[in-house]
Amino acid sequence: MWGNTATSLRDVRHATPSSYARVARTDDGIVGFAISGAAGVHGYLQRLAVDPTARRRGAGHDLVLDALEWMRRRGAATALVNTGVTNEAALTLYRSIGFRDLTDELVIAERRLT
Repeated sequence: MWGNTATSLRDVRHATPSSYARVARTDDGIVGFAISGAAGVHGYLQRLAVDPTARRRGAGHDLVLDALEWMRRRGAATALVNTGVTNEAALTLYRSIGFRDLTDELVIAERRLT
């Protein structure tokens, strides 16, 4: 579903001690989903996907707000999300909801194995 396989989604749901999934629907069916996790005082928006034909209509916004409320109820004090630095649509959405960039607090490193 929008670049995610059943296996990858299952793995995401098991990445934290507790997880929560929600879908967004219209009369045409499912148009988006969010998977969130919580571990201790941290909540994680692990996946957010919206059908390209349904974007900019509020589904992603509503899914994020619902995920944040679930994290609060689980006792999370902070919520974390990551996305590609060139994903302007996602960055705009997250910033509009109150997320701030932590570019100085995250390092992504790679090591070749072959």
